[in-house]
Amino acid sequence: MFIFWPQITRWIHRFMARRAEDMVRKMAGMPSRKEEERRRKQQEKQQRASGSRSNYSRDPRSGGYAANPEEVVRNMQQYAEDVEFVETKEYSETEIREDDTKGNQRIYRESQVSDVEFIEIKDNG
Repeated sequence: MFIFWPQITRWIHRFMARRAEDMVRKMAGMPSRKEEERRRKQQEKQQRASGSRSNYSRDPRSGGYAANPEEVVRNMQQYAEDVEFVETKEYSETEIREDDTKGNQRIYRESQVSDVEFIEIKDNG
C-alpha cells in the first residue's frame, strides 16, 4: 500500500479534476469531454472518407470549419457592426473606509458604469 500511495493520490487528483471540469462544462451548457472527443473523431473520420486533407480553420459562429481563412475574414467584414458610445452616461461610486490595527484608515473608491448610450452607424455601401 505504501509503495503505490503516490500513484493512487495522483490518480485521485486527476479523477477529481476531470469531475470538476465535467461539472463546469455541464453548468456552462458545453458538451462533456467524452461527447466532444466522439464528435472530433467523427469529423476526422468524415474528412478521411472525403479525401480532403487541406488546412481548415475553425469558424466559431457556426461551430463548423471554414474552407479557408479568407472566407472567415469575409464573414467577419460582412457581419461586423460599428458603434459609437459614451461610457460615463451614468455611474455610481462607492467609498469604503477600513481601519487597521494601528489606527490608520484606508479609503477605497469603486466606480461602476450602470448605463451606456450608443449610436449605431449604418453603412449602406
